[in-house]
Amino acid sequence: MQYLKSVLPALLLAGTIVDATTYTRSATVNSSFGYDATSFYLHGEAFQMLGGQMDPQRIPREYWSDRLLKAKAMGLNTIFSYIYWNELETAPGQWDWNRISGMNDIGAWYQEIQNAGLQAVLRPGPYVCGERDWGGFPAWLSQVPNITVRTNNPQFLMLSEYYLGNLSQHVQQYQVTKGGPILMAQVENEYGSFSNDHDYTAALSAIIAKHFDIVQYTNDGGSTPPNIVNGAVPGILGEIDGDPYAGFTNLEKYAESSSRGPKLDGEYYINWLTTWGPNATYPYVSGIGYNDSQNIAGLKYILDQGGSFSIYMFHGGTNFAFGNGGLNFGQLEPVTSSYDYAAPLNESGRPRDIYWQLRDFLLPYQNGSLPEYPETKPMLETEDIVLKPVAGMFNDLPPATFSGWPLSMEQLGQGRGYTLYRYTTPSSHTGLLKVGDGPRDRVIVYVNDTMKGVIDNVYVYPQNISLSLHAGDVLSLLVENQGRVDFSTPLYDQRKGIVGDVYIGTAMLAPWSMYALPIPSPPANLNFSLTNTSLTISNTSSPTWYTGSFSLPSSICGTAAADTYLTINGGTKGVLYVNGYNLGRYWSVGPQQSQYVPGVWLRESNEIVVLELEPRGKQELVARGSGERAWFNRTPSSSTDTSLQYCASRGCCYVMRLLNTTTLQFAEYYNQDTPEYAILSHRWLDGQEVSYIDYCLCVDQAQHGEKLPEYLRDKANTIRSRSGFTKILDFCKAVRLADLEWGWIDTCCIDKSSSAELTEAINSMWSWYKESVLCLVYFNDVESEASYAEIGSSAWFTRGWTLQELLAPSRLNFFDRVWKPLYRLEKATFKAKKRTATMYYIMDDPDWAEFGHMLAQASHVPARYVCGYQSLDSASAAMKLSWASFRRTSRVEDRAYSLLGLLGINMPLLYGEGQQAFIRLQKEFIQTYDDESILAWRSPCPSPNLSSHCFSGVLATNLEFFQASGDIVTIMQYGKPPWQTINQLLQVEAAVYVQSANEAPTTTILLPLACKHSDERGCLHLELTASSSAGAGVGHYMRVSACKLIAAGPQRKVTDDRRLLLHLNAR
Repeated sequence: MQYLKSVLPALLLAGTIVDATTYTRSATVNSSFGYDATSFYLHGEAFQMLGGQMDPQRIPREYWSDRLLKAKAMGLNTIFSYIYWNELETAPGQWDWNRISGMNDIGAWYQEIQNAGLQAVLRPGPYVCGERDWGGFPAWLSQVPNITVRTNNPQFLMLSEYYLGNLSQHVQQYQVTKGGPILMAQVENEYGSFSNDHDYTAALSAIIAKHFDIVQYTNDGGSTPPNIVNGAVPGILGEIDGDPYAGFTNLEKYAESSSRGPKLDGEYYINWLTTWGPNATYPYVSGIGYNDSQNIAGLKYILDQGGSFSIYMFHGGTNFAFGNGGLNFGQLEPVTSSYDYAAPLNESGRPRDIYWQLRDFLLPYQNGSLPEYPETKPMLETEDIVLKPVAGMFNDLPPATFSGWPLSMEQLGQGRGYTLYRYTTPSSHTGLLKVGDGPRDRVIVYVNDTMKGVIDNVYVYPQNISLSLHAGDVLSLLVENQGRVDFSTPLYDQRKGIVGDVYIGTAMLAPWSMYALPIPSPPANLNFSLTNTSLTISNTSSPTWYTGSFSLPSSICGTAAADTYLTINGGTKGVLYVNGYNLGRYWSVGPQQSQYVPGVWLRESNEIVVLELEPRGKQELVARGSGERAWFNRTPSSSTDTSLQYCASRGCCYVMRLLNTTTLQFAEYYNQDTPEYAILSHRWLDGQEVSYIDYCLCVDQAQHGEKLPEYLRDKANTIRSRSGFTKILDFCKAVRLADLEWGWIDTCCIDKSSSAELTEAINSMWSWYKESVLCLVYFNDVESEASYAEIGSSAWFTRGWTLQELLAPSRLNFFDRVWKPLYRLEKATFKAKKRTATMYYIMDDPDWAEFGHMLAQASHVPARYVCGYQSLDSASAAMKLSWASFRRTSRVEDRAYSLLGLLGINMPLLYGEGQQAFIRLQKEFIQTYDDESILAWRSPCPSPNLSSHCFSGVLATNLEFFQASGDIVTIMQYGKPPWQTINQLLQVEAAVYVQSANEAPTTTILLPLACKHSDERGCLHLELTASSSAGAGVGHYMRVSACKLIAAGPQRKVTDDRRLLLHLNAR
């Protein structure tokens, strides 16, 4: 890191950071490329971008021309491309413009685009997301002192400019202003989904303007309005990605005037990415690929609006070597080596059906004429290729680094691959192994080179390993970096290896020997011609190198005719190399089961090398080349995309797993194709419910019987004996009696072993209940002929999740513990804000009003909302939270997560965050809505003496604080600036009141809220005082008392308008 000590100060002294305030850009029509309010113009002619995404650093250099010609033949005229900083500046100040035979030759990429007669859009980052390692950031950034990525941080901006300046030297001549194809450059990427530091984005825009002479634009997820506001840069064209219907509407509503211009959907998704994991699937194979006709309808909508688009991806390519990124929504979800994306052009460059459909669609937009499709060679099929073990990975290690504590991968000067940590114990230790602050990412544990287990953060609850070490034993921890997070949290800290100390029981282990093993290519000293016949492979062996070879006819060597998909049969997890090229990871857990081998990298005699991390006793592995890509989905009917929450944040759609109540089999549906279904509302019983995996095992038993191992048959029989299994059968019977075929139950229709599926389901739960034809409410603790009072005392009314299950559906049937019908509720329907019907009645009981009163009293929800007389939209946030404040959940986080639908919020789940989940919920609400009643809460006072100075932030730390807010209603307000959250502050512009000296010992202010108690005339106020932690911070305030809300009296006088920064949390 000597570079960090010498070059960075030099950059600072040279004044390379551009003052953002000195740069503004007006986008006008000019002689090369520009735009007005509705159109782009290229050389003075109106121009619609018919775009598609392809990234050169994912495609072999030799195939660039082929892929571009196929893009043009489909009807595209513009290529959008990410540029990955981390592939170019592999170490501080060390640039590689020729990685993997020229894939980093960015200038040559734009020359090829120009040769093909296409236009281009540059997406340089420095953050690109793109499912690449750390979103394109170099790993060594984490070692820069005091750096924070994606912020207005001097060190980060300095290094970003150094990167962008170097990049500009390679592509400057290809800008449209210099006769080249590059029309625009994107500022950052989807920054509005991350934060709202406008100083940062303005500074970055200024840096881009310094080095590039083309139009700039921003690109943010358009389905969520705050994304557009947060990501905007004044004077820079603002665009969206994802759903164009919502995105274009929100762009018109929320984009500021200086950022408005022609519409562009910068990432129009026609399919989705794939991640590794036990529950991940490849959507195209599993039948949940996006609907092709709807994809084309969306493109037509864009073009009919006069807009432009970029299909993401047109051709995805491959995350060669270890270039993949990952997602994290409670567990790591590493992206597969294949970035096939189910795109129109597959990973090998062959067209799918959607390619031809898009070609037919785009033909009229290209004046009825398109180039012929280039010839495509059939792919290579090979015979079995036997791979034999050559050496153990630990047999020939590089020089060690020694330290009194574990060093992270980055501290060792390493970015990717593996790091081996070794400790020799001087005495005995027994207990649970704790590796730093947790696995980063996959830790294989060995004692004296014998494998003891694996700790992997792709699982919500990684394996616990207990060890007994004796004096002289060697503990080895092989840590694999499976891909740094590129989207989701935590983006700031993406160090790999071991971060923190290692313990066995309470004993901290030290010192350590550490070995950096990046292995971008196989070790040079491996003997490929011989196999080690003396090497014995056991179930607990350490990682092992295997080799094999195969030959090809000279006529196809180095051409696309030699393209193949290579599958490693018998392998568990490892890395595949062919002729020294690192093709990426394989992993039997799926869904990817074969690696793309570009034919241009093959010759007459070819060498295969495999690093198998878990040999599992295999004395040989078998490779085989095929023309068809092999995918493996864990459950044949499963369609769970492990990146669904990521997909949600970028405007994509979901699937719903329904249970056929006759066949008792699952099926998956997109929202638009979902049949009519009934849904169950019930209370969970500990140890009795049947999970998705439990239910699948019972189905397997029914289908395969004696073919299952005895222990699985026994387990299935135990599951069938649970009351939860009987409940499923009784529910199905009740659904059939209601003349419905499909049902949904939260216990077995969600695979909760996948945190991403659980997140997607919880964020979709409200809409699933709302869109159901019938909700069956099962009271397991209510006897037949129970009185209203007995029904109202059911524990069902005390549970957090059942609130939305009561309010969302339009029809509910209530059942007692033996599934005898009790009552039926059909809510009022609304049209044009007018109630047209009141269909609220009770079977066998004409006194429906008494039942309605019981429902309202037991649920703490006014009857007008329970019965549907009044729209839930009219209820304030404070009122809704008061209803929930009387309920409990088993996990504290679920008190917040169960309110997502009721409040209209979508956010990731982070189990383990405790009460912080409720804080996050309030923050998300403030960023999305202007309902100020979210601040109208009161906490119980610790004592009368503390009530006047119980300082707090403006957000409630506990849901119970809303119990007295059930009568709070909102007040209409006009022309009031929207509130914004800035880190841990809430920015408010408002007229405030000042307390007179005789009213308070120190000057405080009263902030009026646009809400009031329903029986009062005046609005409520928060009493605020300047924060002692504000530093220079004039305008920083906290609540004086969390115990009270104030109604303004006539003696208080209004001041001038003020800008306030309110602390969200107590300091």
